[in-house]
Amino acid sequence: MTVEIKVPSVGESITTGTLLSWLKGNGEVVQEGEMIFELETDKSLLEIPSPATGILEILVEAETDIEIGQTVGKLAPQEANLAAASEKAAEPAPPVKKTTAPLSPSVRKVVAN
Repeated sequence: MTVEIKVPSVGESITTGTLLSWLKGNGEVVQEGEMIFELETDKSLLEIPSPATGILEILVEAETDIEIGQTVGKLAPQEANLAAASEKAAEPAPPVKKTTAPLSPSVRKVVAN
């Protein structure tokens, strides 16, 4: 199941902030509790932890103004990606065409002897 990464509430009077930077890259595996992005508000700079373990999909670029509660990314379960990879690996490869290059007269002579 995909988990949304939302900007957490950091104070009663704070309603907006800036997603300053991502600490993990798009497609990286992150562990629950691992710091994944930096949130800058009028009053502080915070590192926000991952709500779950999974593969990170970034939806909002760094240095973007955001609102508290906004979804900024998603975490796909690792099992889903492993299943997709194994399905792809299970597909048979297309047959390889064997082609023979024509032999030059001197090579034909050597092969014949």
